[in-house]
This record gives sequence, structure tokens and C-alpha cells, in this order.
Amino acid sequence: MVHPSSDGGDNVTNSSGSPQLTDGVPLAATNEGADNAAAAAADVDVPPADEIRPYDHLINEEADTDLFNKTFPGDAAIDDDDDADIKATAAAADTTGKHAADKRTGFVHFDSNVDHFCLWDEKYEETPRRYSRTLERMKELELIDRCQLIEPRRATEAEVLLVHTPEYLAKVASITSLIDPARLEEESSKFDAVYFNPNTLEAAFTAAGSAIELAEAVYTGQVRNGFALVRPPGHHAMAAEACGYCVFNNVAIAAKALLQKFEASGLQRILIVDWDVHHGQATQQAFYNDPRVLYASIHRYELGAFWPELIESNYNFTGEGAGRRYNVNVPLNDTGLCDSDYLAIWHNLLLPIFYEYNPQLVLVSAGYDAGDPLGEYCLSPNAYGQMTHMLGALANGRMILTLEGGYSLKAIADSALECIKVLLGEPPGALSLFNDSEEKKCDGPASPASSTDSGGNENIRSNSSSSIQLNECAIETLRNVIGYHSSHWPSLALNVDIPETKL
Repeated sequence: MVHPSSDGGDNVTNSSGSPQLTDGVPLAATNEGADNAAAAAADVDVPPADEIRPYDHLINEEADTDLFNKTFPGDAAIDDDDDADIKATAAAADTTGKHAADKRTGFVHFDSNVDHFCLWDEKYEETPRRYSRTLERMKELELIDRCQLIEPRRATEAEVLLVHTPEYLAKVASITSLIDPARLEEESSKFDAVYFNPNTLEAAFTAAGSAIELAEAVYTGQVRNGFALVRPPGHHAMAAEACGYCVFNNVAIAAKALLQKFEASGLQRILIVDWDVHHGQATQQAFYNDPRVLYASIHRYELGAFWPELIESNYNFTGEGAGRRYNVNVPLNDTGLCDSDYLAIWHNLLLPIFYEYNPQLVLVSAGYDAGDPLGEYCLSPNAYGQMTHMLGALANGRMILTLEGGYSLKAIADSALECIKVLLGEPPGALSLFNDSEEKKCDGPASPASSTDSGGNENIRSNSSSSIQLNECAIETLRNVIGYHSSHWPSLALNVDIPETKL
């Protein structure tokens, strides 16, 4: 059992120091004056400003679809019936007109999750403060007022059983019926980094049900996108075992619930993106032979030495049976990776696959521990915003982010807020891919110039104004994953040669 300790600040640390579980493109600027001048020179009439249609990256969906169909002909092309079915479902679901037109982002949360906490260790890393700090910051910035509030609800047992076994559900119910902290600690110690208290079961049911409710609201068009601020997290919870602070697999349950309800009316392709620094092995297991779900995880791996220390977290595990090719692991074998490394992976590997897959719905396991010192990566809050922005071009913007890990209270709040602002329509913050300093230590998001690996060796990044220095492990992983998946995804065949570390 892990017994973490706190350093006294926002960052909760593990006293053992071992790798135990510790779940953290510039937009093209338009120049109105230059455009008008050019039009005048060409003797072209420019409409008055109040008649100019504002830019929306989703506005010309018909042209985007036509271009996509020409690029990737075949089964993945958007079928007009897909959107027709979805719009028909949305019309049926929205007969009351309850949601305001300017509130396109759904937000679901429930305060009773704070009753799920560790009774015998008040400094345990998975703490209610992860929820309360993020909610406080949302209130400070008045972001909640801009969202459409989605009513949280308790998942039904039938919904939970779409992912978990009846025996496991009975076991959790039995453990959480105990009231003696010593007994609860004893039972919790039989799992890998999990705690239970008498309120855990109800919190887990409500987290799963709230994720389903938000996902359905997005898919049916009641809102365009959404954020589920729920806990306990879920992506490590396996069919018959709690694991890694997770009790029920919220995102997996939401995906299976929507497929059960809407597959007959056309839902066939769900993309699950897991950017938590730990591999979501349980979500992978839930869909490993299911072609209706593409699971993609970018995570710290270190050749299997980083938690959850599973060989199946490697890139050569791609699914089986009908699900072959629909599991994409991006395992990273070093510490200190930063924004530039993630962007290189997204643009060269993940986005081509996502566009080729052409999902109808995007679910994100949004862990933020790649942005705090515990994850030993240097991802900035703006990087999470950028990734959210990139995903927004998929599935006509139908996207749900559900909270997973992240244990620096400041990093998790700042990163979640950047994502929520992007969901609300704000542009993502700029990234500092270049750094004037030649030698900086990477001890968190603030200083992405270098890092120290698990062996104590310093990995210096030397950046200049003319080049971006990528971590060599990011290049190695790109080569490995592209080489392995290029036969599965024709869009990757364009990457015939990955350059050396300088771009």
C-alpha cells in the first residue's frame, strides 16, 4: 500500500520516492486591414463588417467532409446518415428548449464526492482538494456561469455492469459497508493503490452516471462539448479489480452505455484519448477487441519500469480480433518530456490516425499529471489547451473531458481551466517551444529546458531561436509506433522518414 506524504505545499509527494502510482500551432492570424487593402487594389467589393460571417473552424462542415472523403475514401468516410441520425436524436431530446444558445459547453460535478477520502492518511495523493481547488478556480474566473450545468446522477447497476463484473460490484459494496477504519485499511491494502470508505461506492456510482449523462447530452446535441469534474477517477479500474485510485471506469462505462443506446441509430465510432501520464490499462482492456472504439494513450513507460509496469502498455499491443489496430499506445521511455515533444507526437502520429478514423464522438481521459512534478514531465497548462483545441476539429466538436489523475493542486486546476476555456470557445494559450536559457532543470511545468532521469543523469535541452530540440525518446517512440501502425493506418505512410532531433 502506498502511504504518501506532503511537502507542505500544493505538490503532494510520495515518501518512498519510488515509481508508485501518482495520478497532470499558432492560429493563423488574420489581418483585416491588409485584406481590405488587397481587395481594394483588385477592385473587389468588400462587404460591410456587420455582414461578414465570423470565422468558425467548424462552419464549413460540408467542404471539410468532401475533402476528407477524397483523402480517405472507404468505410471511415462520414456518411450523411450519421449526422442525420444524430440530429434526429438531438431534435427529440431538445423539445423543451431549456439550454441557452450561448451555453454550448456542458459541465457536470457533484459536491458529495468530497466524502470519498482516505480515513487513515489525510495526506493521501487522491484527495478531495483536487476537486475543490479546480472548482474554486472555475468560480473565480466565472467559467461555471458560462457553462450549461448538467444534472449529475447515479449510474444504474446495469450500466456499471457493462464494464465490471457482478462479483466485483458485490465486493466493493461489501467493503464499503464497513465502518471501522482499520478494517477498511486492511481491505484496501489488498488492491494496488486504492482506498475505500463508507461513502466510496456512492461517489463511484455518481461519477460514472454523471459521465454518462454528460456524454449523452453532447452526443444528442443538447450541448456541443463538456467537462466532467468527477471523482474517484476511473481509467485504471479493471473489470474485476479496483486499481490506482480508481473504482469504476467512468469513461469506459460512458462509452459502452452510449453504444448500447445509440448504436442501432448510427453510433459506430468513439475515440477515447488518454493523456494521463499513466497508461489507462483498464480502458485498453475494456475495448481491446472492439472496433467501435479507438483507444489512444500517450504515457510514460520507461520500458515497463513506470507504473502500472505492464508489458501491454507498449506500442506493439494494438488490439486483437476485430479490434486489431484500434489500440494505439505511445509509450515514452524517459522523463522530462515537454510541450514540443507532445506536439511532435500529436502532429506526426496521433492526429493523422484520428482524422482517418473519423470519430463520431471524442471522450478524453483527462489526467493532468504530465504537468506536475510527480509525473516528472513538463507539460504546461497551455499544452493541454492546445490538445483540446486540436481534438475540437473532430466529430463536429462533440467532445467530453473527464477528470482522471493529477496531484499538484495548482497544476491540475490551471490545466483543467485551460481546457474548459477552449471548450467554451476561447483560443488556446501560446506555447513556449523555444527557451533562451541553455541549461535549465525541469522540475515542473515552469522550466522545460532539461530533466533528470530515473538514474540521476541530467538530460539537458539546448534550445535556440532557430531550432527545437526534441527529447530523443520522443523521436524513438515516433519511429517505433509509426513503423508498427503504418500498415494499419494509411495516413501514417506519409511519414516515410522521421528527422533527427532538430526540427
